[in-house]
Amino acid sequence: MNTTTPTVVLPCPPDQFRDFIVGLLGRAQTIETTVAGPFEVTKDSVENLFHLLEQRLSSQNEATLVQFTARVVYNDNSSVLLNSLQDFLSYNEVKPLISVALHLSWTYLIKFPNKPFPEKQLVQISFDTAARSMTFHAVGTVQLAYREPNPITLRIEHTDRTWGADIEALLRGQLEMLRQPISRARAFANRFSGWIGVLAGTTALILTLFATYRISIEFALVQLAKLKEVTKDVTGSERISHQMDYLVDLIASGVWTRFTLFAAVLFIALLIGSIILGAVMGDMAHVKIPSFLLLTSRSKQNRDIEKRELENSWLQLLFAFLGAIALGVLSNGVFYLALKYLGLPS
Repeated sequence: MNTTTPTVVLPCPPDQFRDFIVGLLGRAQTIETTVAGPFEVTKDSVENLFHLLEQRLSSQNEATLVQFTARVVYNDNSSVLLNSLQDFLSYNEVKPLISVALHLSWTYLIKFPNKPFPEKQLVQISFDTAARSMTFHAVGTVQLAYREPNPITLRIEHTDRTWGADIEALLRGQLEMLRQPISRARAFANRFSGWIGVLAGTTALILTLFATYRISIEFALVQLAKLKEVTKDVTGSERISHQMDYLVDLIASGVWTRFTLFAAVLFIALLIGSIILGAVMGDMAHVKIPSFLLLTSRSKQNRDIEKRELENSWLQLLFAFLGAIALGVLSNGVFYLALKYLGLPS
């Protein structure tokens, strides 16, 4: 009976054993890059990435795929880890969940021509639609912060710099093809959303102040007309006496004091309202362009809903701007009614 225990022979002489272990387990060099969104990823997209990388390595390197994993994260914070491409392509989530993140990982053993034994190389690609990063847009000297979806992230751990750079360029080009185009109007609105908010707030303030100025002029003209009415039938010293009596009564009644105080309060309220309006309009003008992982049927339904909402964002911005103008007109109506209370006739 053969009782010989099977053995595994390492492909290196004893004096190179340390270098062999370092090539497998040691800390490799790292390349990290990002590809800006928005993006749409399907199972076909992942399959294309897999075959692209496999074809490149099998044709130009002595490469062995040790492990491929795909981890899908859903909107209920659950996740599933799949250990082969076939498992990933055949997996169907039975629950009505939306896929929000996908993390792909390839582990290869590659024998480079200038190395005596294979070394481990790691490629990782992450698509995360739930995470957010901060972007900043300048409005004059003010920086406005917006939360945007994170881009696609690519990480390569390698032991050969040329190989790592080639794989980074190869995969980056493929990932760029997953990006979805953004219309010029939407890109302009997102880039200058702060200035759009400033324009909306300033427009509402100027229109309101102009109307307020016209009402104030009318108020002064009415008071002057009253003064002329009081003195139209008298002359000389009696005319002056009547004018003085009218001015004393006007000051004593506090009409101008109340008018000045009310105008100052209204101006402060309009200034605060315009600042708030500008901030709201700027936020509405900056619409986050979502990315989608279309790995479940519910994800596809959610994509259609969000795209319809994105198309309606222009109407919401228009109605908000018209509402701001209407609010300015309403505030002038309130001011006019208050002036009637102060003594301005119809």
